[in-house]
Amino acid sequence: MKQLNSYDFETKTTGTLEADFRNLPEKPHFDLMHQAVIVTRNNARAGTACAKTRSEVKFSTKKPWRQKGTGRARVGSRRSPIWVKGGVTFPPRPRDFSVSFPKKQRKLAFRSAFLMATEKENGLIVLKNFQVSDMKTKTVLNLLNKEEWSKRKTLVIYDESNGPIYYGLRNVQRFTPMQWQSVCTLDFVSHDCILITEEALNCLKERLENA
Repeated sequence: MKQLNSYDFETKTTGTLEADFRNLPEKPHFDLMHQAVIVTRNNARAGTACAKTRSEVKFSTKKPWRQKGTGRARVGSRRSPIWVKGGVTFPPRPRDFSVSFPKKQRKLAFRSAFLMATEKENGLIVLKNFQVSDMKTKTVLNLLNKEEWSKRKTLVIYDESNGPIYYGLRNVQRFTPMQWQSVCTLDFVSHDCILITEEALNCLKERLENA
């Protein structure tokens, strides 16, 4: 049983909330969390950088000038890498940066990151009775107007039943809105404060228990 900080939007008061997480480790596995972050960032790389070699550059195959008698250096092709608009010697090519990560280790890293967020002071705050009526940014920011949230890099985890939170926060600096299904280890590690709605916490609890 863990004591989590909470904020009730109905009564405008702060308090605590008891939550039981059955499948969390005794202590965070920092080595697996570090590996999960590297894997996530590598898998997000596009790997589409590409340049042409001398065989792919479109130029005439004619020798620019004769071999001897001109006083200039000998040259055989305009496609040479030392010429302007010539081919690249060792060009970047499209490649796959993705790295495999065992499923059990990935799940343990996710549970460790969640455990670390719950143990950090003001690291995880549960939002009770949090509902957004429309998708206007001003409406959402009027609700999340606490100074300790707006001045820190904050992750807002929500459920579809909480309203169109994503459209209200997607362009706001320091706020990262995300549904509970899409949260990963990197999201927990890279944010200073995590706000999670009560509905999203219940769904995430089932995800942690089944992980």
